[in-house]
Amino acid sequence: MSRKTEVSTSATATSVSLEEYLGHTYEPECELISGVLLSKPVGTLDRSHIAKIIERLLDEFEPSGLGRAERELSIRKGQDIRIPDIVFFDLNCRVERG
Repeated sequence: MSRKTEVSTSATATSVSLEEYLGHTYEPECELISGVLLSKPVGTLDRSHIAKIIERLLDEFEPSGLGRAERELSIRKGQDIRIPDIVFFDLNCRVERG
């Protein structure tokens, strides 16, 4: 079960393990880079509009089976977790639920 954790938005870096990160929900939303929590920047109207345009363009590739676009999907690479605005992934890739 995930616990909600408030994160300071000050310049102080907070170190956590991958296991600790996965066991919590962070407010504001955070990424885990090299064992350090980094607050995801607050979205803006312009940034949201650009993400919507990019998602629509990438959606054209789904019917052909090349991949799928999703917003705000967490990506894990090694011990790092990133939360990009838009993710385009192969439909055959392994996806963890939870």
